[in-house]
Amino acid sequence: MASTLSVTGQPERDLKEKDDVETFLKFMALRPPALCLWGVVPVDMRLPVGLLSLATTYLIVIAQFNHLFD
Repeated sequence: MASTLSVTGQPERDLKEKDDVETFLKFMALRPPALCLWGVVPVDMRLPVGLLSLATTYLIVIAQFNHLFD
């Protein structure tokens, strides 16, 4: 009877841990963690890009109004 090498020396425990890890990875794939500011604004990589875009837009508008009153 051939046996597989085990890290802990307990093949049953290793199989249980493998199943637990696979279950955790499936859960994380279905429900990825999400962080929301005040439960409204999602905090992810789109947030800094959106803020930079907003600031750039307002700077352009302010520069145009500045030339209007010269």
